[in-house]
Amino acid sequence: MEPPKVLSRFSASGNGGSFHCENVDLAQVRQLSHSLLLSLAAACVEKTYGDPFKSPISVAASLKGEMVSFLAAQAPRISEMAPLDVVEELLDEFVQSNTSFFSRISSKLMSNETKEEKVEDLAEDMETAETWASSDRDQVAMALLRNLDTRGLCVCKTTFETEEELTDHKSMCPFRPITCGNDNCGDVFSALHVLKHDTECPFKLLSCEQHCEAILTRSEMDKHCVTVCPMRPIKCPFFHVGCTDLVPYRNLAQHCQESVGSHLTFALQALEKQETNVSSLTHRVLLLEKALSINERSEAVDVGTLRLTIQQQDAKIRSLEQEIDRLRQDLRKHNSMGEVVQLRAELETLRNKLGN
Repeated sequence: MEPPKVLSRFSASGNGGSFHCENVDLAQVRQLSHSLLLSLAAACVEKTYGDPFKSPISVAASLKGEMVSFLAAQAPRISEMAPLDVVEELLDEFVQSNTSFFSRISSKLMSNETKEEKVEDLAEDMETAETWASSDRDQVAMALLRNLDTRGLCVCKTTFETEEELTDHKSMCPFRPITCGNDNCGDVFSALHVLKHDTECPFKLLSCEQHCEAILTRSEMDKHCVTVCPMRPIKCPFFHVGCTDLVPYRNLAQHCQESVGSHLTFALQALEKQETNVSSLTHRVLLLEKALSINERSEAVDVGTLRLTIQQQDAKIRSLEQEIDRLRQDLRKHNSMGEVVQLRAELETLRNKLGN
């Protein structure tokens, strides 16, 4: 617990001699308690940034005392803002007062997200190590709210002349603490949040939302309704042939029995549709086969024509080759006759010479 001398720095409210209720909205206390831890972590990060000899956690203890003293020094103030908003401003002011020169410089270089991550990580470490126990933070938060809530927004400010009147009031005070009676819960909250907690408590026992006989906690409801509830809706087994009914699992057999006629009709319609589709597909297959046959015959004609053309060309080539051979033979014959004529001319010349 926070030392009494620290809490005593917060001023008491009300007039001396009166009996004060001063119950506090516990939801506001928890929210402020968390803000205290985050602000302490932020102040530690800001103060030690750029200092190689100090880690943020090493200054947590001293800064915690400074923060409590800083907050305790604040006098009650009249403000249109809610007490939590006033405290948030004070906490921001405290953090800024502990921002080092290097941290101010780094703010231009390091993103806010990076700094926020450092703060959140440090807050988690301090929570785990109980650097500032939650019970101690709650005590500071309560005292701070009592000091700053001048309009009774989250603190009961009612005063009484006698202790008996105060006792009677506390049994009806909207800020009185209530402990949840649901098994395994035990959460403590102010009476004005009873209905809110009742609609959210994960341990409250409820009847199955799908109206089966089960009684289960709110946290188990979704899983039960989807997996094991006998009233969970499922599709009819004849869904694929046209039955669109969603039937409670428990009533599935009854549904199938009562809907035999309609299911048979759906099945026949589906069968007819399937037969039509099969007939259409068969017709398309026949057309494709016919088209393929025509294409094959066309290709066969083209091949036959090509073969005939080749054969004709081969015949022409053979005919040309034969003609060339014949011409060569004629040429050879022609050359021999020329030689005979030349010899005859030479013999005739010799004869003439001899005759002379």
